[in-house]
Amino acid sequence: MIKPQYSFLTSSFSNGLAMVSLSQSKGTKKGDRELSSLYIDKKNRNVFGRKFDLGSAFENGVATVYRKEKTWHINTKGEMIRPIEMLEGQDVRQFMNRIKNSTASIKSNRFIICEGMSYGFIDRSGTKIVPCKFDAVRPYRGGRAAVRVGEKWGILALDGSVVADPSFAYIRDYFGGLCAFFEKGKWGYLNAKGEVAIKPRFTMAWDFHNGWARIVANGRYFFINAQGKRLHIKGYQFAGDFYGALAPVMNDGEFWYIKKDGKKAFERKFDLALAFTSHGLAPVYLNGKWGVVNHRGQVILVTANPPTIKEGVIRCRPKDRDMYHFWNSQGKPLVQFKRDNTTHYSDGWIKHLSRSRISYYSTKGKLMLRVPRAKRPSMGFSKNQDIGGAMGDMFGRLVRDGVEGDFHEGLAIHITEDDRWGYFDKKGRMVIKPRFDSAEPYFDGVAEVNLADDHKGYVNREGKLIWKSETPSIVEFNLPSAIFGGVKKEPSRIGDGEEATDDTSKDK
Repeated sequence: MIKPQYSFLTSSFSNGLAMVSLSQSKGTKKGDRELSSLYIDKKNRNVFGRKFDLGSAFENGVATVYRKEKTWHINTKGEMIRPIEMLEGQDVRQFMNRIKNSTASIKSNRFIICEGMSYGFIDRSGTKIVPCKFDAVRPYRGGRAAVRVGEKWGILALDGSVVADPSFAYIRDYFGGLCAFFEKGKWGYLNAKGEVAIKPRFTMAWDFHNGWARIVANGRYFFINAQGKRLHIKGYQFAGDFYGALAPVMNDGEFWYIKKDGKKAFERKFDLALAFTSHGLAPVYLNGKWGVVNHRGQVILVTANPPTIKEGVIRCRPKDRDMYHFWNSQGKPLVQFKRDNTTHYSDGWIKHLSRSRISYYSTKGKLMLRVPRAKRPSMGFSKNQDIGGAMGDMFGRLVRDGVEGDFHEGLAIHITEDDRWGYFDKKGRMVIKPRFDSAEPYFDGVAEVNLADDHKGYVNREGKLIWKSETPSIVEFNLPSAIFGGVKKEPSRIGDGEEATDDTSKDK
């Protein structure tokens, strides 16, 4: 038995370890508190001897942690590993979005629903395709969805029929017609019919991308094709996925990129090389500096901090004390800001977030839209505040700053001062009146919302509720769930009458 001594049990025991959170005094100011997390075993020992800012439960021997503004995977020995999924330098918002599965299945017209603690699927009209009868489900990928009954995973087709009975220890998502599965300590692959295509014989296995999947065997990384044939017989100490035509690999501490025939893409090597984006750009690290390379190996930009790349637009700080700048895929500057406020690239526009308003710019720097923001309380722990309430306030503020005003499919979330959530379009018109407790971005024409009576629902682009849960939401506390919490009228405009100016220096 472990005596009550922690502020939170952030995750239940998995792989013999659990994450707990502690609230501790911060600095010299009375009442200031900070929250840190650590992993304990069933004897209540801090097994890694270190603390993290955030972290997830262990799954198949791997957990995701956020520490000192970097995101990593760790194994059950506490060793930090750097597969390509764990980009260094992600901010908290990116970390949250990574560990939270989207409820929207990519372009499949299937959306996850929950009744009590059971899960199913609806389509875009709100019609129930799969009744809520599973203990866990994941979004559809490649026309298939992984579902769990008890401790075993199975596979569903789009019409809800069973492709494979829940009999596997774990199943990944379908990519390229195959999915990795875990059974009796080894990984293999299933085809779209749920049949074993590649027998389980690997220590680790990931998704197929552009015809190749990376696996670990005998402590080395390899690439295999759909027939299980290896690309390179000797393997690597580390390898990333083939996002695009190139993949990063590493031996003896040096990273480089290879083509799908296993040959070097170019001669240049790096201290760290990450995956290429769909626009042919990749973040790299060499001699103490970050940069961005194209598929020819040309360094088009050198930065002081890890760059983020989205839709071919690069966001970074050229020097340590610089503000965030935006650059195009040729390394030419697009927009620079005088104040270091929260900035993101979203749906073709650059979002600039300040305390009082949100401004949007084209990639040529033209002001496209400006909308007011409601006042927000400051973050932090006060002396007499309940730790649960303080943690909720902190995560709530981070979530708001992360999702507020981000455009997806032409609509962005607006949050009022009394914490009602709605949506506005790219003309600043309030197309869906703020009436929700919280809301998610639109994906595939539908958005998930939380209703005032603790029920969950989905709304279409007109704001019509297409589905509402029959029972209030019941969610066991864990890190992802704690973080995320008819007649069409002419819409009103946010901040009607306020004239937009092109002077970013006025942003506070």
